[in-house]
Amino acid sequence: MRLTWYGHAAFLLETEHPPRRIIMDPFAPESGYQAINEPADLVTLSHENLRFHSHLASVQGTPAVLQGLTCPPGEQLWEGLPLRAVTVFENVQHEGPNAIIKLTVDGLTVTHMGDCGHALDAATLAAIGQTDVLLALTGGPPTLSLPDLLDVVERLRPAWIVPMHFRTVPLKLNLLPLEAFLTTFAAYPLRRVGAASVTLSRADLPAKPTVLILDHAR
Repeated sequence: MRLTWYGHAAFLLETEHPPRRIIMDPFAPESGYQAINEPADLVTLSHENLRFHSHLASVQGTPAVLQGLTCPPGEQLWEGLPLRAVTVFENVQHEGPNAIIKLTVDGLTVTHMGDCGHALDAATLAAIGQTDVLLALTGGPPTLSLPDLLDVVERLRPAWIVPMHFRTVPLKLNLLPLEAFLTTFAAYPLRRVGAASVTLSRADLPAKPTVLILDHAR
């Protein structure tokens, strides 16, 4: 699987078996990032937020669309691809429902944290289950705090922790910079890719959770 971070919460997963392009949470140019303007076979949306998470017009072609909030509970299949959506909320008052979306591609489980703004309880973590690649909310409030993220990582034990949703030069949101996350996760091994894309496989999974930093492609 080839993983590309466009910026903010938007990712491209390119699979080999069979070859597919999956875009998760596409943003609009109004976010501050340049338009994605690439094709996909499937687009997953954690919730409706045109500027930052659900701008389908930024995706070329006529992809299938998975709306996380209308996905039935439990594991589903899209053209043989296992996926599930777990409902969470944008704050501790349980306002602003959105979805954590988990896919299994090329033998790897990939979990996108959506726009979650609260600590995850045991039932939610159990619903997510085993995770190889965690696309992690690292910008702090209004999404979950860094101590709460640390708790999620310590309990899920993903092989790769990929930061997203933090302050960058293009982004028009007041979020914590990447350095705040790195300070909180200083005890974890760190790999800086130096590019927007990386190829991951089961054969290359690290022995313990490792932070994997990508540049934003847009």
